[in-house]
Amino acid sequence: MALGKTTLFRLISRVLTPKAGKITFDSKNIFKMSLKEFCQRTAYCLQSSEINFPFSVFEFVLLGRIPHMGRFQFETKKDLEIAQNALSLTDSLSLKQKKNR
Repeated sequence: MALGKTTLFRLISRVLTPKAGKITFDSKNIFKMSLKEFCQRTAYCLQSSEINFPFSVFEFVLLGRIPHMGRFQFETKKDLEIAQNALSLTDSLSLKQKKNR
């Protein structure tokens, strides 16, 4: 059975459930993970999406920390360091303060 890119992406992001077989991440079936664990271990960003708020690149990267925080919790120093490190690892630190239009 051949899959298209969109179908494959929908499967690995848990939007669709496979009719047969399983999808694993680090030897664990992604459909047996809690939603919180799945979100803590995976993330994706759409290639094109409309953002109606003037987020900086750094603020946008910090959104990836949401699954690691409690309800109504603000980012900790550790969260800020992780986001900073992610920008550094992707050679994007120079874009840190850039805002979307």
